[in-house]
Amino acid sequence: MTLQGDGVSTHVYNQIFTIDGVEYKFRFRYSSVMLRWIFNITHPNGDAVVTGAPVVYGVNLFSYADPALRPRGVVTCIWKSNETSAPEPTEFELGKTSVLLYYERIEDFDFSDPVEPGQS
Repeated sequence: MTLQGDGVSTHVYNQIFTIDGVEYKFRFRYSSVMLRWIFNITHPNGDAVVTGAPVVYGVNLFSYADPALRPRGVVTCIWKSNETSAPEPTEFELGKTSVLLYYERIEDFDFSDPVEPGQS
C-alpha cells in the first residue's frame, strides 16, 4: 500500500486498500480549519474503523482504530527524504514529500504512541 505522487493537486484522496482479503476504504482530507491532514478508514460493511484522526509521521495510524475493528499490521506515514523534520505532512506534502506504507508485521517496528504535534 502506498499513497504517493509528484503533484499534489487535490485535498481529498479516496483509496481502497486490501488487507487480509478485506477491502478497506481510506479517505484522506486536508482540513483548512485544522491545517492538517486527517483520515478515515471504513470497513466494507460500513463500520467506521478510524474517524477524523490526524496523519502524523512515524505513528502506527491503526493505533487510532477501534480495537475490535483494527486491521492487522501497521500503516504509517514516513518522509521520503531527510529534508524535513515536521511532525506531520503539510497541505501539499502528503504523497509528495511523504509516503504511506503498510506492513503486516508490527513486531518489525518501534512506533511511538500518537502525540499531537507540538506536545511531548
